[in-house]
Amino acid sequence: LEKISFGDAIKTLPKQAMFGCPKLCDVTLPDGLTSIGEQAFKDCTALSGIEFPASLKSIGNQAFISCTALSGIDFPEGLKEIGDQAFFRCTALTALVFPNSLTTIGGSAFSGCTGLKYVSTVPALTTLAAALSAAVPA
Repeated sequence: LEKISFGDAIKTLPKQAMFGCPKLCDVTLPDGLTSIGEQAFKDCTALSGIEFPASLKSIGNQAFISCTALSGIDFPEGLKEIGDQAFFRCTALTALVFPNSLTTIGGSAFSGCTGLKYVSTVPALTTLAAALSAAVPA
């Protein structure tokens, strides 16, 4: 499977929806999607970018873990939560610009993202659980 487009009726992408699809490189998420479940795109190693809809509120634990080609993320204003290890070992990520609406970044959410060069601050952030530990070399 290399390409998938989710229908507009989908409001929550379920746990492990596309887990282990190493050739998946093109994903279209529907307007109205509010959450991405745990491990939804785990090990989708060819996925290089994804466009999140404005309606997205939460990204689940390990949702994009080991998506090693993922290089660009544009988080929508309105996103409130990024789960534990959500982008763990996404080594191609170079920059993170968080929306002002973000209140929670889970533990190790961006650990192992060794390509990171820039991370923005988040004024509304109330929970930051060592999200960037070991992300950027000293």
